[in-house]
Amino acid sequence: VVSLRQPTRHTDGSTALVSMLRRAWSLSRLLAILVCTGTSPAGVRGLARPTSGTPGIAPSWRSDKPRKRLMEIPKNMRKHLVFSSAVTGNSVSVVKRQKETMQHVLMKVVLWATFSDQYSDLAIEHDIGDRYTPDCVALDHRNGVPVFWGECGRIDMSKIESLLVRFPETHLVFAKWDINPVGFAAQVSHVLTERKLTGDVNVEEHDPSVGAVDVVSVPSDTEDLFFARKG
Repeated sequence: VVSLRQPTRHTDGSTALVSMLRRAWSLSRLLAILVCTGTSPAGVRGLARPTSGTPGIAPSWRSDKPRKRLMEIPKNMRKHLVFSSAVTGNSVSVVKRQKETMQHVLMKVVLWATFSDQYSDLAIEHDIGDRYTPDCVALDHRNGVPVFWGECGRIDMSKIESLLVRFPETHLVFAKWDINPVGFAAQVSHVLTERKLTGDVNVEEHDPSVGAVDVVSVPSDTEDLFFARKG
């Protein structure tokens, strides 16, 4: 995780832009994610085929060969998956769209698992009436403004700039699959600097998540590290 903007006290009047490795993954949160269910591909009906009982084999359907790994689900398949956390007991339902990669699905679930204890109403792919639909979002119920916005995978810098400008107090997280986050973080940092979207904040009087901007690299072995089949 690279944090680009967070509340920081500066006695010398310098900018509050901070670029550093701020925190490591919390394995106690992520290792508890469990794959619970799967549904048939769109337009196909049938009963679930029993699995062999071997740990890690996900539910399958008669029209679909058994798949031992989430990453084996084809890009062109639509599939409904439910994930739950043994730590919080919370569950989230995710519909993998046709032409959506499983990398993108897993990144969304990783963000949900990482931040759902901080944002209790965190949702995946929830339409908030904005021109963009966030991959993960939590709203301030008093005014409907996002307090958390997560984006996964490819994202144009114009979209990043739009989010930074329109939601200056929103905790923004940009997740990428298996990259060195420093390079991408530098691009986001450039937007922050060019638009002068930084400033001095007294950390003693400010929630550190308000206005924070994080760039996250999700490791390529995420499924092995953080996911398991329930039962």
